[in-house]
Amino acid sequence: MRKNAILNIVIVLSFLVLGFQFRQSDSIASPEGIGNVGSFGANSNWLIKKYRKQLVLECSSNWNGWPVSNLLDQNSNTSWFSAARDAAAFKQQPWVIITFPQDVEVSRVTALGNRDARWSTGFSINRAKFELLDSDNKVVYTTIESAVGDLKDFDVHLKNPVVHVRRIKFTSLVDEGDANGYSDVALGELQIE
Repeated sequence: MRKNAILNIVIVLSFLVLGFQFRQSDSIASPEGIGNVGSFGANSNWLIKKYRKQLVLECSSNWNGWPVSNLLDQNSNTSWFSAARDAAAFKQQPWVIITFPQDVEVSRVTALGNRDARWSTGFSINRAKFELLDSDNKVVYTTIESAVGDLKDFDVHLKNPVVHVRRIKFTSLVDEGDANGYSDVALGELQIE
């Protein structure tokens, strides 16, 4: 009887370990079936690191003191905040565009949700559109993704790397702009490899 109980425990633990390993490598297909969103470990962010001083960063708006440059400072605890009422909740589409100095090949885009401890709740972006554009501003890849986890992160892992990318645009489609007293939204960091 005791041997059977131990054997059952070993079998259950084996399934748990195998199931955990599968879930770690599993991903959820994006709505368009083009890319994957899931847990792929830390984003190396090598494209931002390589071109940091040459990148052009633009946004639809920003709250004074929380500039769009916070998205590339390699500190996820500093966030970019949009201006008041620049939120999908108010029928706007707040956006951020990163422009590279030359064409690059992109395999992954990670957008970390707001982590500013002073304003940690009610500013999240829940659904967003990611667009990769070429030097002529033509969209070469697009996907709409939902944020995951308590911190509302996005992790777009492309099945096949996209070449000739000059710009990456992130646009909020569903957010919590109406869930805070300032009517704005926030994003913590953008990482690209």
